[in-house]
Amino acid sequence: MTYSLRLFAAFAVFLFLTPIGARAQRESQIAGVVRDTNGNVLPGVSVEVSGPALAGTIRSATTDANGQYRFVRLPMVDQYTVSYSLAGFWTERREGLELLFGFTLPMNVKMHAEDEMKSVAGQADSATLSGTVVDQFNFGMAGVSLTMTGPERRTTTSERLGQFSFADLPAGDYELRASREGDTTAVRRMRVRLGTNVTGRIELHPRPEVQR
Repeated sequence: MTYSLRLFAAFAVFLFLTPIGARAQRESQIAGVVRDTNGNVLPGVSVEVSGPALAGTIRSATTDANGQYRFVRLPMVDQYTVSYSLAGFWTERREGLELLFGFTLPMNVKMHAEDEMKSVAGQADSATLSGTVVDQFNFGMAGVSLTMTGPERRTTTSERLGQFSFADLPAGDYELRASREGDTTAVRRMRVRLGTNVTGRIELHPRPEVQR
């Protein structure tokens, strides 16, 4: 092969490989560690990510022995949702996650065991759900919008120390959504039974900054 042919072949290979490298650098990821409220890692958690850019599909993963998970090659879009489920724990969900090309979005989550939501005897024909919204440092958060959807739809706002309450609820499966500007939206699914006063807490985190 002549020198000119070798030079042309090398240049063609360079043109072919460069876009691949550029695309690899622009790949977006969501990754993190799932723990319980005592800080223990949780293996075997089913994690699902969805969003408009995935065209109606849902990507699934399972946390490993260290509680870690990772989703790679995610298209850039500003409305990803990640959900976490494990038997014996309340299902958690984080919404409105934003991605940029070439970045990994860290999303660490704490899951609450079902028996952490304490129930006490109440009126036989209704139920009450009350609790506290806290940040990652366990401080109460005021001004958080909370919405219960299920057999009935209720809304309220957390008070000065993060307290909230929904009274006279009919029994059924509910979804509790907590949101505040600048924070990720936290969603928890739970079951409410008649004659119980259910108490618990829900954690909000600032929207995580993207990292290379």
